[in-house]
Amino acid sequence: MRELHDLLNTNGLACNEEWPYMPHLTIIKMGAEDQAQHAYRVARNRWADFDDSRCIEIRDLTFVREVAQNHWVDLAEIPLGQPLAKKPAYRR
Repeated sequence: MRELHDLLNTNGLACNEEWPYMPHLTIIKMGAEDQAQHAYRVARNRWADFDDSRCIEIRDLTFVREVAQNHWVDLAEIPLGQPLAKKPAYRR
């Protein structure tokens, strides 16, 4: 993901980012620290009790841009594991 970011962050798509890019999975975003700490404790306890597979399937990627502080706009959603376009049939 970091390599993809670096390849796309050029020319017309270039962005001088405040923070280094870090691939991540956002589960929930909360406005208050105490809410986030509570959610973290609940998730940590539930995860410790979870006895099934700990693998997740990522089905799509969403490219976003922060247009104002803490206000993100989805730019594109890319489905994974399927072709984005079909190859044309070969004709003789």
